[in-house]
Amino acid sequence: MKDHQLGIQIAQSLSRNTSVVAAYAVGSFVQGNARTESDFDLAVVVENRNVVSQYSIYDVLKGIQFPKNLDLSLVDRASSPLFLFQVISKGERIYERTRGEVVQFEAFVLHNYYDSAHIRTIYNGYLKQKFSHVPYANR
Repeated sequence: MKDHQLGIQIAQSLSRNTSVVAAYAVGSFVQGNARTESDFDLAVVVENRNVVSQYSIYDVLKGIQFPKNLDLSLVDRASSPLFLFQVISKGERIYERTRGEVVQFEAFVLHNYYDSAHIRTIYNGYLKQKFSHVPYANR
């Protein structure tokens, strides 16, 4: 992430919420291809997203001046394996409650992603088969 100071502000703010395990800046701002209409994407890892409200996370972040609108994703271990893999592999970690928790979380994500790869391959095969007669589906 280009704006190191923004990352520090986010980390300091999120440290006030004891349910937050980690946070990753994701999307075009991290990848360096942000456009004028791009949001600032932030994935916040919590222990249980059914217990923590997005409003409580927005509340601790409200004093931060984001470059664009904040697009907040609240995730936990039950979130989509594909999305979590994208978060940890393409995102930039800007906050961690403890190193051990982040290592455990990222190891879980990698295990879950690769463990479910075969199922995704089968599913994608069925989708291609089902939509093979649609002209624009075979790009």
